[in-house]
Amino acid sequence: KTNATSCKLAGAGAYNIIKNEELKFEDYKRDKNNKPFIQDSTLNFNISHSGKTILCAISKYNIQLGIDVEEIKNIDIKGFNNVFHHNEFNGITQTNSNDLFYKYWTRKEAYTKAIGSGITIPLDKIDTTKNMISESNNNYYLKSYKINKYYCSLAYTKKGSKVNWIEIKF
Repeated sequence: KTNATSCKLAGAGAYNIIKNEELKFEDYKRDKNNKPFIQDSTLNFNISHSGKTILCAISKYNIQLGIDVEEIKNIDIKGFNNVFHHNEFNGITQTNSNDLFYKYWTRKEAYTKAIGSGITIPLDKIDTTKNMISESNNNYYLKSYKINKYYCSLAYTKKGSKVNWIEIKF
């Protein structure tokens, strides 16, 4: 509950910076897939948290987007072969890389959040080894970053979109 409230506060703060107007908690709504949105707004946003980090991605231009962040920890890959595409799993096992594991995992989560499904689709069918996923009539572009002990990824629908990082310390 605390993390969810912190995420809403971070989103409200980011909204205030961009729109220069107050956002009330009752303005947050959820669509049929439980994806959050702001009522009566052209902004799209997505929020993720892990450990002590909260990320909020916002688009002023009605771009579909999703973001995910994960704290990097040692992981045993053996139990994950059914959630990674064979290209991803081969890369992770050949390099024995926690970073690669988290890069692909955060890309999957960001993508499923961008399309609005959450993790309800077969994750092993999604190949995130490239910087783009083609789905139906949309291309989803992927960017990933390692920041200190966290890996984060962003999925979005407009090629060439500029990504600005704004750090807010609490």
